[in-house]
Amino acid sequence: NYRRFIVAAKAVILASRDNVDVDGSWSAAAGMLLDENELIMGTQITAAKERKEAEVPSKMNNDAEIKKKIRDLLQSEWDFSQTKIEENFSNCSAFHYRSKLLPLFFFSVKSDENNNLIQDELELVQNAIFTEPDDQTAWWYHRFLLDFASKHLPSKDDEFQNTILVNEHELLSELVEEANGHCKWGLLALHLICVYQLKAIPQHDEGSIAQKKEEINSYLDQLVQLDPDRKLRYATMKVE
Repeated sequence: NYRRFIVAAKAVILASRDNVDVDGSWSAAAGMLLDENELIMGTQITAAKERKEAEVPSKMNNDAEIKKKIRDLLQSEWDFSQTKIEENFSNCSAFHYRSKLLPLFFFSVKSDENNNLIQDELELVQNAIFTEPDDQTAWWYHRFLLDFASKHLPSKDDEFQNTILVNEHELLSELVEEANGHCKWGLLALHLICVYQLKAIPQHDEGSIAQKKEEINSYLDQLVQLDPDRKLRYATMKVE
């Protein structure tokens, strides 16, 4: 949080051409716009107050230069978070920080590059998952990525359903199989993937719907055996 605050404060100053007071109050935070649609660093950021007594300076830097400085700053933070994750796949703070940076990169690149960005992130988290399959840190980011991709990847060619979910299902099935079914987080991820897939099946395809529901419930049955303390939770997740 401290690093995020410092980076956000620096970005606010860059974008405002130094015509601000930086206030460290989290409760007062409203965010800062890169442009009319891009919110930087989420809502919990630093607040910027206009100096009423100061004259607005003339344009010392044009908007393109300011945006470049901000993007360079974000790129350095993106690289920093990746370095920390690769040093320690259990670094929850680095994964969380990366989840805040990802939307900024996603919405600032060309749409045809979005798929590559998500695929690269999935590859990063796969390395963590296969290294430490019982560590929930990487699984949290994996869940975040699937949720983000389901909402923001272009619907053209349905990259999310036809490529991402299919690939993830295959990889995680292999991981769970290698663990003889004793991989709680892998089973939960497979359950989530199948729920996404179920939503995409046309209502008239009753056979495929029944088959997918059976698969979903089979993962939950395995979880009950593996994690009986949460059997009631898994019971509520079943589909009829």
